[in-house]
Amino acid sequence: MKSIVRLIRLCAFLLIFTSVFACLAAAAEQPPVPDLQLAGAPQPVTQEQITDGRKAVESSTTLDEAQKQKILPLYDQANKWLQQATQAQSQLAQFQQLVRDAPQRIEAARSGRGQSAAGLSDIQSVADSSDLQQIELALNQERLLLNAAREAHRRNADEVNNLLVGSKGLTEEIAGLTKTLEQINNDLRAQDDAEPEPLVEARKLVLQARRMLRQADLDRLRLRVANHDLLTNLFQAERDLASAEIAQRQARLEVLTAATQRLSADLAREARQQAEELEAKTAMQPQPLRVVADETIRFRRELEDLV
Repeated sequence: MKSIVRLIRLCAFLLIFTSVFACLAAAAEQPPVPDLQLAGAPQPVTQEQITDGRKAVESSTTLDEAQKQKILPLYDQANKWLQQATQAQSQLAQFQQLVRDAPQRIEAARSGRGQSAAGLSDIQSVADSSDLQQIELALNQERLLLNAAREAHRRNADEVNNLLVGSKGLTEEIAGLTKTLEQINNDLRAQDDAEPEPLVEARKLVLQARRMLRQADLDRLRLRVANHDLLTNLFQAERDLASAEIAQRQARLEVLTAATQRLSADLAREARQQAEELEAKTAMQPQPLRVVADETIRFRRELEDLV
């Protein structure tokens, strides 16, 4: 009897297992559920739509002049919103790329690999040379690189400060943009079909272009909030890298400045010695030659004073 009961239980278990397996297999064969947000995303406005709509209104024979003057400014407004939306979408794309590149840039900054090849060059060999022109060229380059490092430090420090103190402001902006988008969608649904179709279409393009702009702004702010810690780490790392480069550039600048002063002093001493030798040689020369020699001596002494 116990064997029969056990056999019945085993059969029931196998039946349940088979049913579950069949359900899972059927589910696996079903196509994936589409992303509802993407599936319901509004189609973007194009420049071609605005241009074609404007031309249709301008050439219309069913619209009177008053109606055209009411509709055409709407296409101007739609074009303005579209241009701003295109710029906002470009900024969004750049920000998305920044987020994707952030981990690699953080690693590079922290390891020091973000420094330029010029920052790793041997400056001492240049400073030890006797070529004043080459040293002055390197000195000017170091000044430019130092200014660039200071600007990078300022920019990254500002970004860190904005991230640390601006979270509340971002939250308020996101709430405001969300409310604006809801209102735009409500206005699109509330279009009056009793009005002339060209007027309805022009208003629709204005609202859609404005929605594109506000949606791009909202997506960028949400991305900034969602990656707050990652971006803070990035800008802090690159700020610290810029600080290290500033210290390095200042040290290199001091070495080159000292070398420039050394060579300039050597040139001044050489000019003074030549002036003294020339003065001694021309003491007994005729007056015309002495005038030329005295002018040369004066020039060399002025050069020494200038150096």
